[in-house]
Amino acid sequence: MLLYLLSLVILLFSSLFLISLFKPTGKIAAVIGWYLLGFSQVVLVELVGHFFSWLNQPWLILLIQTVFLGISWLLWKLFKQPRLGGVLFLHNFDDTLAGWADAWEGRVENILLSVFSIFMYGYSFFLGWKVAPNTYDSVTTHAVRVVYWLQHGNLLPWNSPRYTQLSYPVNAQLQMLWSAQFLHSDKLFFMVQYLGAITTILCVIGIARLMKFTRAQSLFAGLIFATFPLIWMQSSTTQNDLIAAGLFLPVIYFFHLGIERRQTSMLVLSGIALGLSMGTKQTLFFYLPGLALLVGLVWFKYRGAVSRMILTWAAASLVSFAVLSSFIYIQNTAYFGHPLASEEALESAVGGTDAEQALGNLSFNTLRLVYQSLDNSGLPYPFGAYFAAGKDRTLGEL
Repeated sequence: MLLYLLSLVILLFSSLFLISLFKPTGKIAAVIGWYLLGFSQVVLVELVGHFFSWLNQPWLILLIQTVFLGISWLLWKLFKQPRLGGVLFLHNFDDTLAGWADAWEGRVENILLSVFSIFMYGYSFFLGWKVAPNTYDSVTTHAVRVVYWLQHGNLLPWNSPRYTQLSYPVNAQLQMLWSAQFLHSDKLFFMVQYLGAITTILCVIGIARLMKFTRAQSLFAGLIFATFPLIWMQSSTTQNDLIAAGLFLPVIYFFHLGIERRQTSMLVLSGIALGLSMGTKQTLFFYLPGLALLVGLVWFKYRGAVSRMILTWAAASLVSFAVLSSFIYIQNTAYFGHPLASEEALESAVGGTDAEQALGNLSFNTLRLVYQSLDNSGLPYPFGAYFAAGKDRTLGEL
């Protein structure tokens, strides 16, 4: 436990030095950026450990972390020691709460939701701490990978009937591996999802503020999101869905923040989050066309005023992907001949790599997802019935 606490302190300080370089001007941006850079450092530390087959040597992992701490401190000194954490520690906790007092003052709904959320996420933490990983994906993929890496000291593939253990992106499980290296336990595996949930809630509040909603309205949006059953129930598990969301939502948040305030450093953070997310869950690839559309619309609106900033964002995304996420795709290509998985696995999962088959799958899944997204839940009768009937007669027929 002492080694883990030491490792945690090193991680927190090294990421704090780094987030200071980005000079965040808001506390929400500072906290989310601190999380992103800490996540990134764990990935880098474990990848370095892999190449030396040190993943089962906690003292050597601690040594790598110490080196990263030294590099972070030197960069902070080199850039003239910007304020640690940006505005994060500019005011004490009481002053920060006082600044958000209007979000609760006279807002019974926010008070009730806050009390309820604190209780429920406290209970979620208790569940994660006391209940061993038991979901299907956890016991067949996530936890299995971590145990094998600990046993063998590296991330190389092995003989397994489940391709997800070998070729699926690794960034989420590397966070679990970090705690297991020092605790020799799966006790904190759930914290990866738990922190992902907290980050997504902060992103919802931050995005609402960027959309000019008041503090009270933004807090209400974040608390409503926090009480969605799927978000809360996943927060105590060792799945990776909230981890993926906790990395992709900052892409949107920091992109809008950077464009609105003309702050290139926020766009760099957005690019780091994007590159990092691509090594976490492959379903995030489906969000890329929508993200590209968003970027195109922003450029179309502002043109030359943001062209250089968008190029910087794109460069940061590519560098982040190359450094933080490309490893598993390169390893898959070397061992299985395809960046995603072996030919047999792809045949089983998506019907192979034939272009015609892939196009058919894409068309079918696009229509299916559009159909599902047109949800009539909550519409009063008879409008809900009319909406469902119209959907069935159009997209349903297709």
